[in-house]
Amino acid sequence: SMKSFVDYRDRYMPNQEVWLSEFGYDTNPNSVQRAPAIGTFSQQEVQGQWLVRSYLAVAAAGVDKASMFMSRDTNPNSSTQFDSSGLWTNTGAKKISWYYVYTLKNALTGMRFHEEQASGNANVKIYKFKNASGNGGAYVIWAPTSNQTTVNGYQLSLAGSPTSATLVEMVNGDTDGVSSALTISGGSVTVNVSERPIFVKVNDMP
Repeated sequence: SMKSFVDYRDRYMPNQEVWLSEFGYDTNPNSVQRAPAIGTFSQQEVQGQWLVRSYLAVAAAGVDKASMFMSRDTNPNSSTQFDSSGLWTNTGAKKISWYYVYTLKNALTGMRFHEEQASGNANVKIYKFKNASGNGGAYVIWAPTSNQTTVNGYQLSLAGSPTSATLVEMVNGDTDGVSSALTISGGSVTVNVSERPIFVKVNDMP
């Protein structure tokens, strides 16, 4: 795992950075590196989900920099590995992954991975990100499966004493995602969880 590389670095080369310089998922259905269609999720949808989930995993592992390969398809009709792994096609058409990765960046700008929060549900994973300056942060929640699992009405426990919580959902065609206010009740908010990560931004995270 990436964490094992980071642990090795921390032990033997503490002044060196760890970079993940090439990863990605093709949208051509015949590539060995493909993101498959899952249930009603298209290949483009799954590619977007998996790229975001990969960035979250490397952040949690303590990797210093990560770069998916590559920004533009070489040839979306080719089954060769990485020829269709872009965020947009060779004609410039943006894929769903372009908007999802852009929303990830916008939602977590200025934050660093803090810790994983126990969810009490094997189908729900929660990562906490904290602002580098200030009291706020974000929870990122998703189902860590690949079979279109959903957990509706999940009660997300919020640490600290936040007075506001905003849900940010990734959608095709929007680089900021769609935001909506959540009601905090008893220190929790209710969200619907799927394999597409969602963000809950709060104004207090200890």
